[in-house]
Amino acid sequence: MRKLLLSFTFLLTFISSGFSAVFYVDHTATGSNDGSTWVDAFNTIEAAIDAATFGDQIWVAEGVYTPLTTSSTDYYSLKNGVEMYGGFSGDEMLLEDRDIEMYPTILDGNINDPGSSTDNLLHVVKALDTSLGTRLDGFTVINGRADGTFLSSEMGGGFMNEGGSCTVANCVFQGNYCSYGGGAIAQYSSGILNMDNCIIRSNISDSKGGGIIVRDGILNITNSDISSNQCTGSGGAIRVYEGTINIDKCSISGNIAGNSSTINVDDEGAVNCTNSLIVGNIANSSSVINVSLLSNNQSQSFINCTIAHNRNTDTENVANSRSMFLNDETEIRNCIIWDNNGVGTGEINSGGTTISHSIVSGGYTISGVQQPNIYQNDPEFLTPGNSSAAPFFYNDYDYRVPLLGFPVDAGVDSFSSELNFDFDGNDRINGAAVDLGAFENPYCINNSIEILSATGLEACDGETIELSASVTGDYIWSNNSNDSTVTVEASGVYHLIVIDENGCLGEAEETVTIFDTSIEITGQVSFCEGSFTTVTAIGDNTNYVWSDGQEGVNAIFSEEGEFTVTAVSIEGGCPVEAFVNITEAPTPNPAIFNTDNLLSTGFFTTYQWFLDGSPIAGATDNTYQATVNGVYHVEVTNASGCEGISDDTTVDDIIINIDEAEEVFSVYPTHFDESFLVKNNSGTALNITMYDMNGKVVLRDVLTGDQNLVNAAHIESGVYLLVVFDGAMTDCLRLIK
Repeated sequence: MRKLLLSFTFLLTFISSGFSAVFYVDHTATGSNDGSTWVDAFNTIEAAIDAATFGDQIWVAEGVYTPLTTSSTDYYSLKNGVEMYGGFSGDEMLLEDRDIEMYPTILDGNINDPGSSTDNLLHVVKALDTSLGTRLDGFTVINGRADGTFLSSEMGGGFMNEGGSCTVANCVFQGNYCSYGGGAIAQYSSGILNMDNCIIRSNISDSKGGGIIVRDGILNITNSDISSNQCTGSGGAIRVYEGTINIDKCSISGNIAGNSSTINVDDEGAVNCTNSLIVGNIANSSSVINVSLLSNNQSQSFINCTIAHNRNTDTENVANSRSMFLNDETEIRNCIIWDNNGVGTGEINSGGTTISHSIVSGGYTISGVQQPNIYQNDPEFLTPGNSSAAPFFYNDYDYRVPLLGFPVDAGVDSFSSELNFDFDGNDRINGAAVDLGAFENPYCINNSIEILSATGLEACDGETIELSASVTGDYIWSNNSNDSTVTVEASGVYHLIVIDENGCLGEAEETVTIFDTSIEITGQVSFCEGSFTTVTAIGDNTNYVWSDGQEGVNAIFSEEGEFTVTAVSIEGGCPVEAFVNITEAPTPNPAIFNTDNLLSTGFFTTYQWFLDGSPIAGATDNTYQATVNGVYHVEVTNASGCEGISDDTTVDDIIINIDEAEEVFSVYPTHFDESFLVKNNSGTALNITMYDMNGKVVLRDVLTGDQNLVNAAHIESGVYLLVVFDGAMTDCLRLIK
């Protein structure tokens, strides 16, 4: 009996479709206006609806159409079993020839006063008690205003399906409003509403469901964009109440809820979401999904969805302000739930929600225990948004993951076995296992990819290695080259990703070694006249040979010239070569000049003065004031480190008899604090110089008076030698400060 009924239904459908008529509508048509051709098209949609019967089609040309009414309770009423198509230029012969984007057909609810919305249609389009053969396809629906006085007139400003079933496809719903629920779309009472490839954008609700409300019945929505809708209450995008919404391959982004969540599920409502992208939405609590814990025990499910960077702004009710607040019958599988800025701790309320094989930032705990098969790996979205920037539109970002990222092949196939395609329309299960999130890696896998090199993977310094792929296709090397071969000249690990000629993805990597063949030469590269120098070759090498025939790491040179050392690297046997320039430095020949027993020599690098063959402590400058008689000489070194010794110089005119000196001058006290007095008995000016015990000049002056007070407050305490010259002879005296 069941088979007979099915066959009879199919026969009726075949007969109806075989003899269906097409009625044409063009508001600019000037023919007979009987709807039979484009030339003779009806000027109004109402005329075509009146003429059409079950199984017929209505084709509507581009333009703006407003119902022929002044009553806000009227609407475009879909006729049972009639398919109504928009998006024609007005000369097409085949349905597939229309271009919806180029030739928009707009159904406008702004009747009466065009400058006011208060008298707009409650619903621009309505399907009442229709069957699934009823269709609205290729229209833009605007300016509905569902603000009536009873419940059904407060929902679905753009479109309402009430008590029956129908299909809405390839439509745009924008700029519609409601006072209760579903600024754009309302599924009300019983029935099934199928929606495919629709845009529901920038609609407003004064209460619930800025874009859509489901209040009993079933709404199946696929391949659609639900974005930038807004409500003052709960469900910035969607509100479900005692009904079911099944969402597949949809984007839900940039929606705003003044109270709770992007998707709000209340009394006995249910949401089942697959292959969908939910990003960039904002709410004052539970920023993504909220399922009533008090009145809802219906099953909810989220399979292969990407839910990321939504924002929760409630800072007062932290305990209940998670990103997702779900009942115990919710099941989450193969999803990515990442960085939703929930004010509460964690992404999801800890309870009986079943989550497995999903990425959840921060993990998921029950009674403080992290649950198994919950990953916290960064999904590494290609170009993600940021929750702090919500609300934002998903199309401004890219939530796919890298070809070889963690989410690829990380899911469990059994959870996704009923899914045919991902968000992009690619085959859902591809590769070793299903991917996590809304997107599936579209490539088959080629595990036989190799990186080849005709000369091997090792080379000497200065040489290069050419790497190539073992298959033809499109290439991505780790050095960002897209060529089939790359030339490398540095050690490292080189990675290759290939999409081969069959469209399969493969990868390989190889380690390239370029041996270090450097030689460092250390030691003095110059030697003093009549001497030699030793230099050393340092490197990871062996078999050192110098150009003058010496062998080994050390070489001794006593002649100037440029010399070469060659070797072989220990690893790889690579030839190594280095050069060194050896120079001979002259021996310094210092001379001593004596000016009033101030001994000086030329300019060198170091100095050391000697008295009677012994070094004078601290006498390391190029001058030295002799204070005692004796034989002096100086030893010096130049910049090359070569040493030279001066001839001896004798000093024998320093007076050491204090009594004789007192005939010329007298000093008191000889133990002084700040100053001392010099009495001049010579009748001429006295030149005085005071030296410390290292021969350093600390005071110099010319005294012209008979009695002269010398200020020595600036010198440190110690023993000093005062040398006095009266123009004829030099006298000296020891003083103590």
